[in-house]
Amino acid sequence: MKLKTLVAGAAVMAGLAGFAASSPLPVTSSVKLGAWCGNFTAAKAYADENNIPMVVFWANPGCSQCEKLEAACKKAEFTDWMASRQLVMVFGYGASGADMKACKAFAKSGKEYPFVAVYWKANTAGEGVLERFTGRSGKFGHGTTKSQELWEQFAGAVDNILADWKPGSVTPVDPNPEPKPDPIDLAALYGKAQSLDALVYDSDVAVVGTATVKIGKVNARKGTVKVSVSGTLLTGKKVSASATVSPDPADGSLLGELAFKSPVGAMNFGLEHDAETGSFRFFAQGLGYAISDAGETQVGGAFDEEELSFSAEFDELDLPEGYDLVVDAPSGEPVSVTKKGTKLACGKAASPKYKKVDGAYELTGLDDEKKPNLTGLKLTYSASKGTFTGSFKIYASNEGVASGKPKLKKYTAKVTGIVIDGSGAGSVTVKVGKETFTGTCTLD
Repeated sequence: MKLKTLVAGAAVMAGLAGFAASSPLPVTSSVKLGAWCGNFTAAKAYADENNIPMVVFWANPGCSQCEKLEAACKKAEFTDWMASRQLVMVFGYGASGADMKACKAFAKSGKEYPFVAVYWKANTAGEGVLERFTGRSGKFGHGTTKSQELWEQFAGAVDNILADWKPGSVTPVDPNPEPKPDPIDLAALYGKAQSLDALVYDSDVAVVGTATVKIGKVNARKGTVKVSVSGTLLTGKKVSASATVSPDPADGSLLGELAFKSPVGAMNFGLEHDAETGSFRFFAQGLGYAISDAGETQVGGAFDEEELSFSAEFDELDLPEGYDLVVDAPSGEPVSVTKKGTKLACGKAASPKYKKVDGAYELTGLDDEKKPNLTGLKLTYSASKGTFTGSFKIYASNEGVASGKPKLKKYTAKVTGIVIDGSGAGSVTVKVGKETFTGTCTLD
């Protein structure tokens, strides 16, 4: 069962594009020598204009061989090699959009993913170079062997190709070096600890939890900053991870990876600073989840209304044979708001039961004015975290088939939800026998 989409998908997708965060490797949209670029078109133009060799690695999502090379490229030895060679490095992931399709076509060499290519517009003889090969272990060629680690095979193949085309050097010189920008004042930018409210999304861009992003003070000796993310999913699962990274000297932005445990898994993240507003923007992306700073979205806080309405529903609910619902999931159940939105009062719970009246059994306790809460709804709300939890009961009876006193079965449904911009939505689970059923709920 899917939760309601509470935040416009366009805003989230804008964050995805801004950080190229769906990439398993940390990428930037602009070309930086010795670092992965996720913009093939810009990288190719830069390589041609400056006659600098370009290395292209294109991976197919879900390919196990691609994941092995991705892991090899994250090793410190390989990132050190990238930094020392100062080449144009391109990482393409999937074929969504014209740029990624062009990247795939450029590097494609047969049918075995991943695709790798080494390109140079002109060597010393004025001739162009384009070497394509598969990135699988033992198949790089160019003097490499399967006995080497995968990152060594990758780096070694590139080095050997470049050595052939520029004898005596595998470190091409940038003919038009860009002027180095003035270094960012990290002490001013990260001089104090800061925090951001954030939301957790699933692959359907639905909100499934809340989180807090903490940005630590810069380590004056090492020049590093610690980023920590902790939160809670609507299922009650707590998630947390942290990473210590070095800010980009050009703009102070941070890029890295957060190693969350299941179910969220690893996420690439980016933290950008807006010099005009002095604020930070955060985005992290993994295979099934994303985390984004809340921005202007109001998470939690006090409700504006004194009374709200709670509703829940199940698409499918299989009851034991012969049983029918006599008290269904709450629909429009009144909820009173007290103490600035931190406490929700649902009324005194009803006590449904069968009693013999004039020789026949009747279900009583459903019209007691002193106990109007038919489902026994209970809700607790945290204004600071923006989450609400609770439970309610549904009742089923075999009155239609019972020969004597009908049996009344009670099932307790668990509720978890989140309040955004004054209204809430969440999920509901109930166990009937050995089966667990899920549904949705709203609070507005």
